[in-house]
Amino acid sequence: MPPDLDSEFLEALRRVGWDDSATPAARWLAARGFFAMRRAAVGGVGVAHATLHDAVGLFEPADADGDRVLMAPVWDGAANPECKCPADAIWSECACAADRTLIDLVAWNPSEPTRLYRRTGEAAVIGIGGVEVASDTFMPPPLRLFRSVEDLIRHGGEIGAGNRPDCPMDPAAVVLDLARAAWLLRDVVEIIADDLALAEDVEAALLATRPALPRLMVAASSRRAA
Repeated sequence: MPPDLDSEFLEALRRVGWDDSATPAARWLAARGFFAMRRAAVGGVGVAHATLHDAVGLFEPADADGDRVLMAPVWDGAANPECKCPADAIWSECACAADRTLIDLVAWNPSEPTRLYRRTGEAAVIGIGGVEVASDTFMPPPLRLFRSVEDLIRHGGEIGAGNRPDCPMDPAAVVLDLARAAWLLRDVVEIIADDLALAEDVEAALLATRPALPRLMVAASSRRAA
């Protein structure tokens, strides 16, 4: 039987709540800079216990003896920045799910934020809305590629600035499966990778899918850190 992604994610969301002081988990996230508005920009962030399978990069729900992880959704379209659910809501009543379908969940241990685990393995990227903006708009802005969902949250989501329509678009995404993501990135004109190693990996993957590479750069913050 396939996993019930909607129920699993809604349960994880309820452990956090929608106010920065609603729960201990929400206060902890806010202290790390992951405020409610930023969490909503990626479609919400939940907390769960999970068994992490390092060999295949997948996870499954666990009891209290499992690893405590953060969890974010992967949608078939852009995340809803108005993502909220009433405390006793069923999934169909959640604004997160309006006109969107969950295709996967991503979990990570906060002590290793770049080590990501998928629930089903279906998703190639988190932030398909950002990829679409960087591919389909006239004179598209560059696409920021991050290694962690936490950096995507800090960025303000896949469109940037909290996905607010009144702000300039600054699209971003996180690669989950590079070989499959390369096909999604085939029409992106310009990419800013989070670090040099990621840029080299993306370049190698794209060489197999398109005759001409996009302009590929490394984020200035990464160069300063190096």
